[in-house]
Amino acid sequence: MFDQDEKILLGNSIPLPEVDIDENIDEETDQENALKGYWFATILNRIGESDFKSNYLTVIDDIKNSSPIEEQKRFCYAILEKIDEVHNFEFPIMLEFDNLDQINSLYKFLEFLEYNYEEFICTIWKFLDYDIFPNSIEDFCKRNNEIIIKQIDEQTKFGFYPNKISVFLKTYKREDLIDWFYKASIEARSQILIKKLEEKRNE
Repeated sequence: MFDQDEKILLGNSIPLPEVDIDENIDEETDQENALKGYWFATILNRIGESDFKSNYLTVIDDIKNSSPIEEQKRFCYAILEKIDEVHNFEFPIMLEFDNLDQINSLYKFLEFLEYNYEEFICTIWKFLDYDIFPNSIEDFCKRNNEIIIKQIDEQTKFGFYPNKISVFLKTYKREDLIDWFYKASIEARSQILIKKLEEKRNE
């Protein structure tokens, strides 16, 4: 059974029988559009999912290299809608995507939100007080939510993070931010433990 992304690709790209030669150009255009739709859907449908990174990295370069700015602009607004739906986060200001710098800035934010957060998460854990790594990261984070929020605020002030990431960390609802933090901490568990061991060796 095909998943949703494959249906988008196959549904628009399987050539019909008895197509005239004059229609070849239109057919190629349809196939190209179907392929791009597949790339976009691959990312949008994986936001918030555990396999986001592997799927994202499979298609993002194709999107950057083969989709014109107008298509990527529409894609960026679709990303924002999906982030609001999945993560309950909406930027407090209207974002514009009129050039590649603005577009790539959103991609970088999406990467941070979904998987490229290990360095940030490890930095926050460095300031948390624990001797033995907690069995339940969720319980620990919820019990220490005020300390975590304080450290996140400190890092936002002095961490020199890109603007969209800083805005996210400053304006995300506190309870949702803690939920995001503990889920990211579960994914970054190995790196957190390695950093903790390194700190103990250096004491």
